[in-house]
Amino acid sequence: ALVLWPVARIVHASVTDAGGRFVGAEHFRAALSADGAGATLVRTVVWALLVPTVVTGLGLVFAAGFRSDHGRRTARWILVGPIALPLVVTAVAFRLLYDPDPDRGPATALLQGVVGWFGGDRDGTVAWLGPELITFALMSAFVWAWVGLAVVVFRTALAQVPPELVDA
Repeated sequence: ALVLWPVARIVHASVTDAGGRFVGAEHFRAALSADGAGATLVRTVVWALLVPTVVTGLGLVFAAGFRSDHGRRTARWILVGPIALPLVVTAVAFRLLYDPDPDRGPATALLQGVVGWFGGDRDGTVAWLGPELITFALMSAFVWAWVGLAVVVFRTALAQVPPELVDA
């Protein structure tokens, strides 16, 4: 009931107007015809499909790759740290990484160089992230914050599997 009732309410609200009169897919047609609806839909699909896939994939790769003591220590500090730290600290860390001034934000400097190089500007003197790359910055922060959890889950599972099977 705790799951089905809200779902039923959302489905009902999506096909009726404020007075409870059935309107069918009219809400969806209005929402999809609004300015920027296509870009919003694409970003939503990317967030819903690509980001969890990247988190899961990186978690499995890192869990299988960090079997040595040195690798485990590195993974613990870099990847598992965000699990133990509040997400506010993660947000602050990424704010520092993506500082608009490339002299202070290493990720900004890197992205400027890459975007500038691909854009034909070999000096890398392009504007900061802008609307095209801000989604990438947010997604990378999300992935970094959650890939550690995937590593812990996969590492625990892989510990139960013989090493030669993990290598295979």
